[in-house]
Amino acid sequence: MTFVSGVADGPHDLLDKIVSLVTSEVLQEKQWTVERDQEFTDPPDDHKWAEREVILKGPGSGEDKEFWVGILLVIQRPEQWNIEAAYFRIKGFTGFDPEADFFRQPGSGDTDADEEEAPGVCLSLGRIPYWMTANNRRLIMGAMPLGYPSSMYLGYILPYGDPGEFSYPLAYGGDTRVADDTDTHWVQTPYSDFPRSSFFRPIGDVNEASLWVHRHSSDKGALFQGVSVTDDAQSDEGYNVWPYYQWAWQHPEIGRQIGLQLSSAPDGTRPMSPVVIHDNQVAIGELDGVCVTAADGGVIPGDEIEDRDGDRWFLVASMPNSLIGLNDYMHRDDMVAVRKD
Repeated sequence: MTFVSGVADGPHDLLDKIVSLVTSEVLQEKQWTVERDQEFTDPPDDHKWAEREVILKGPGSGEDKEFWVGILLVIQRPEQWNIEAAYFRIKGFTGFDPEADFFRQPGSGDTDADEEEAPGVCLSLGRIPYWMTANNRRLIMGAMPLGYPSSMYLGYILPYGDPGEFSYPLAYGGDTRVADDTDTHWVQTPYSDFPRSSFFRPIGDVNEASLWVHRHSSDKGALFQGVSVTDDAQSDEGYNVWPYYQWAWQHPEIGRQIGLQLSSAPDGTRPMSPVVIHDNQVAIGELDGVCVTAADGGVIPGDEIEDRDGDRWFLVASMPNSLIGLNDYMHRDDMVAVRKD
């Protein structure tokens, strides 16, 4: 089982722990490779607050099944800006070019607009409780910077259908989507009122959704979004995430009608439903080791649960629940269980 948890001393330490997990703590045949680990003393103009860049290659399930993902650590300090914030920007690639910038790696596009396809993962400059698990196909992290939930998914999904149709099913998702590193209002730490999302609950319009998925190594990533029960957050591109439980807390009567008020069974077992991504016509696949579950019974992010097969899972909460109110962020339609691998 490759699962680690603890409290990082800050965003740099958290990134160290991510790299250590995938490169040395997973089984040897499942270990990832560091393609680049670079700290900036004079950051590039196009991400001027970046302090560190890491690009990783995951082994996938065998020969010619590798994938590439990147994490850009950005810190805005009070002396640089009028706020103090820390966050990752994450990206998926189809290869690695040692001469290319983070936003110009293979498969990431070649225009400034393509930088929008790098979701943010909200952090803090202080201590950060975290839970993460990894295997040869993907890394999943949950964290609680400043007591608010944050999350990240990097790696393959479990595709449905012929492998030729989904030859490179790479996903990368975080808390929100941003235009560039000068767009600071979204990162005024997780405690501001700006809309957030999560990799499993990518709410909002095109400026907020946080999950991107590749189908083939020749394709750019496509934006996936949650579908609102009021239809005000449906992706213009027609790519969506199920279950449709985005606004169930605003419309409980609709939520109940579509079965989203999940509760544990009398014997204590919890329902487990996979997080499926689709294009409104075809189900493309599901997030690997991620299930929507009931979060009743006083559980909080990081708690463990056990399914009927005896597998252990830990709970990750989505960012939008912080908008409901501090006392309600463990809203039971707002958590997923992540399998410990």
